[in-house]
Amino acid sequence: LTLLGLAIILLGILIAPLPGPGGIPVIVVGLMIVLKNSFKARRQFVKLHRAHPKMLSPIRRLLRRDPEIVALFYQQTLR
Repeated sequence: LTLLGLAIILLGILIAPLPGPGGIPVIVVGLMIVLKNSFKARRQFVKLHRAHPKMLSPIRRLLRRDPEIVALFYQQTLR
């Protein structure tokens, strides 16, 4: 599953230059799969989150059990 998540992240990176936000949700889905299945990746994500909390807090909110997707996108548009 970790390899599948990495493949989805690479697909999202390839889609990212296209117009629209198509690559970002794909990258987030791949990141979610990798973080759920890899302890080492989870540890690195926590280190990055401590170093850059404002940048990674939306992704961390999406990884919760009951993500508040509408509220998250609303708050991101206000930034």
